[in-house]
Amino acid sequence: MNIRVDLTTPINDGTEVVFRSPVDCSQITGLIVYYQNGGNTLSKEFAFADAHGNNVGDIDHLFAENVVVKVILDVTAGMAFVQNADTNAYLEWRFKDTIDKLSPAFTETGSIVTCEPVEGYPLEVVAHDGFKFVANLSGDGSDAGVRYTAESGATYRVDMDSAAEIYDVYVETVSGQNITVTSADINGLTASMVFTTPEDLNEDILIVASNGFSSVDYTVYKPTPATKIFRTGKNLCYVDAILTYTQVKYHQLAVPLSPGTYKVSYDNIVSTDTETTQTQIAFFTDYNGPRVNVLTVERGRKATNTITLTQEVKYIYFYAAQNYTASIDDTATITNFMVSVDGGDYEPYNGGEFTPGEEVPALQGVNTIWADVGEVTVTGRKDPIAIIEKLSSAVTAMLGG
Repeated sequence: MNIRVDLTTPINDGTEVVFRSPVDCSQITGLIVYYQNGGNTLSKEFAFADAHGNNVGDIDHLFAENVVVKVILDVTAGMAFVQNADTNAYLEWRFKDTIDKLSPAFTETGSIVTCEPVEGYPLEVVAHDGFKFVANLSGDGSDAGVRYTAESGATYRVDMDSAAEIYDVYVETVSGQNITVTSADINGLTASMVFTTPEDLNEDILIVASNGFSSVDYTVYKPTPATKIFRTGKNLCYVDAILTYTQVKYHQLAVPLSPGTYKVSYDNIVSTDTETTQTQIAFFTDYNGPRVNVLTVERGRKATNTITLTQEVKYIYFYAAQNYTASIDDTATITNFMVSVDGGDYEPYNGGEFTPGEEVPALQGVNTIWADVGEVTVTGRKDPIAIIEKLSSAVTAMLGG
């Protein structure tokens, strides 16, 4: 059956078409719009899409008899976003009710969450406030501590890493006014404390970790709400599957890596360098640094390495040899580079960015979800096929197959 709708305005992005289904039209799967151009009759096809831009086929509950339907045409993408004109609600994922009945629910919380949900299912992601890095400071462990210009009425967390055992931590203004430490944890060579500065603060503060004058590194964090949610597949890092470069490649990530521990893998690295057998891969907070961590890896073989990042990373530097100086005039190729949480075989990058509170459509297979700061809680439905495959593998292993 065809439904004819005469348009009174030109077809542009965002054109709305509203009609009432005269009979059961559940077999309709798309729209074809015919128009005149220079005396010729042309047509353009529009595939039906849900609220997230996913193609949907037979949508019987929306095209039942006597239902008023609104279709918003995206001419550029060739998509027709479908609404119920009575409720003005976009069509959501059409199998959601069935999946809710058949697939077990899951809820996971962490700084980085990995899961295997039903593909296309709308994940609920709640972002929690976290502490974001603001400064690195260094001192000698004396009562002079380190001087810092803090905001008034602001809360901070300071992590301390010392060359000798820490026996006390405290904060005061440079004039000697004590600042209350709300929580402190001293554990040998490391310590952490949280404090809030006075509302009327008008001078610098001193942050002190006493250890008998040995060196202390102070890392200052400030509580910050999340503004972005990131979702990728297993691979968190977009890099060309075959990346060839001379001396050094400064690679900006599509989405930043948050602090955490990762698996860095590749299928092979080859280089024209003959003076060394290794290649350096360095992780930076920004184009000009500072450097967060570095891997020095052997070339000529497939490998997976573990790396811990203590700060957000936006750039990866690939060197052709063991370091920047050794890489001069050399050319290298790295194949199937991947950063992931759990490792495994290479998977092409498939990433997306969302705002807190926005539903996140699940990808097929492993989904990796995190925020620009703090932890996330992810709620969705487990993929029953993935569950069956894991159970089958476990049974096979138990039987010695």
